[in-house]
Amino acid sequence: SKKQKPMFTIDVPAYVDRNIRAEAGQINVTKMLAESAAFVLEDDFEQALGNIQDAIAAQPNNADLRCMAGNLHEDLEQTEAAEKAFEAAIAINGSHIQSLCRLAAIRFNRQRDIAGARTLVSRAVTANPTDIPALLADAMVRHYAPHPDRDIDFAEGRYRQVLAQDAGHVDALCHLGTLLLRERGNVMGAEQ
Repeated sequence: SKKQKPMFTIDVPAYVDRNIRAEAGQINVTKMLAESAAFVLEDDFEQALGNIQDAIAAQPNNADLRCMAGNLHEDLEQTEAAEKAFEAAIAINGSHIQSLCRLAAIRFNRQRDIAGARTLVSRAVTANPTDIPALLADAMVRHYAPHPDRDIDFAEGRYRQVLAQDAGHVDALCHLGTLLLRERGNVMGAEQ
C-alpha cells in the first residue's frame, strides 16, 4: 500500500545553504536535520522530533527549527505542543509564514477562533503578499468560516490570486470549484 506523505519535510540543502550550523563545540545541527529527515521517511516522527528538539537546544532562537517541531507535533497529533512550538517560532520571527499559517489552522479547526485565524493569515500575507500557501490559507479561513464570518467574495479573489501565479495549483482549483458550486451555484464555472 502507498504511504501517506507526512506534513513535515526537511530540505536539508536549504538549511546548509542558509548556514544553519552549530558553532564550534556545539551539536552539529545540519547532521541532526539530515537524521530527522531520514526518520520522517521511515515514519518515525518521535525520533525525528527528538533530533529537532536537540537542534533547538543548540539553537534556541531558530524559528525554522521551532516550526519543524510544531509540524512534527501535529504529525503526532499533539496539538497543544504544536501550538506552543508555532507560537515560539512566531515570537522569534513575527513574520514566519509557515508558523503563522499552521497556527491559524489550529485556531480555526480546533478552537473555532475565526478572528484569531484571520489575524494570523493576514500577517502571513502582509509578510509576503505573493506567498501561495499564505494566500491559500487566507482564502480558506474566509471561505470555510461559519456564517456570518464567511466572506465568499474575498475568498474567491484570493483563490484567483493563487491561480494567477500558478494556473494548475490543485488545492486552489479544488477549493475555488467548491466555492463556485456551493456558494454561487455555478456548475459551469466549477467544472472549468
